[in-house]
Amino acid sequence: MRQAIANAIYQTGCSPECVKNILYYEERIWRGDRPAEVTDANPPAGLSEQEKELETALDETLRKNKPALRAVLERIYGLAGPFPNAFSIEVVTRLGITEACPLLMRTYLTVKENVKASPEYKNVADAVDKLGCKNQPIRSQP
Repeated sequence: MRQAIANAIYQTGCSPECVKNILYYEERIWRGDRPAEVTDANPPAGLSEQEKELETALDETLRKNKPALRAVLERIYGLAGPFPNAFSIEVVTRLGITEACPLLMRTYLTVKENVKASPEYKNVADAVDKLGCKNQPIRSQP
């Protein structure tokens, strides 16, 4: 059922509110929550094949709606902040959203030396490397 809905959303389009809901669902799964129908006392740690297929379908919808994705990640998940939320970094890295590089590079280049050992900075540095942000020109901000 979820797969059919994900396919329908991809075909018909996804508003910013729709993108927000997809991200909310994906964040819950990323944090380890499982769908309500998974009633095992000890559910598997990883995603099932069916859940992976659903994630792939939802990710395609997010890629297709990059402007709304960026807006939601910036406003709700702090992608534009001094230290982006770990989930927002995971999303842009997993989806290969290189348009996030200017925001990530701002954090990467401006933190003080004593902060570079923090896990938050490591998340940003890893994303910068995976997305190839260092190879992209840095545009000046208006």
